[in-house]
Amino acid sequence: MKKLPVRFATVADLTLQNLRKRGEMTVEEAAEMLGCSTAGVVDFLNKLVMSTKDPGRYLIIEGEMWTGPGRAVQVFVESRRQTALRRRMTRRPEFQQVGRLPRFVMFTLGQAARALKMPRRKTARLLGRYREMGYLRSFRLASRRGAEVRWQRVW
Repeated sequence: MKKLPVRFATVADLTLQNLRKRGEMTVEEAAEMLGCSTAGVVDFLNKLVMSTKDPGRYLIIEGEMWTGPGRAVQVFVESRRQTALRRRMTRRPEFQQVGRLPRFVMFTLGQAARALKMPRRKTARLLGRYREMGYLRSFRLASRRGAEVRWQRVW
């Protein structure tokens, strides 16, 4: 197995790693650790993520606390193996075409056909192939007209 090269962590990386180790914490705790106001915690964390070398490794989630009342924030960090896989997959020529599809939202076959500028049949085959390769996820949603398939980009 190929070892990943050792890279030096930046201050932003170290801060985000420490926040990940803490797990879910209240917004007040995060504001105290970061030295900012409670209203600006998520914005500050997003700016911190964007200042890292690879912003795709980090995910900031804000929501209600699981253990009690109040707002919470949590930092997730992608594993090194997943990071290496993502980088390898985005360098492949197929990713150029996958990159035209909507990101972070679920889309239908019609929306994908318009984005790729292809006929629906060819688009359906292509989406199936990209799902097998790991670029997309598919979901079956129940509707009045029957089951409807939707896709979502992974990267």
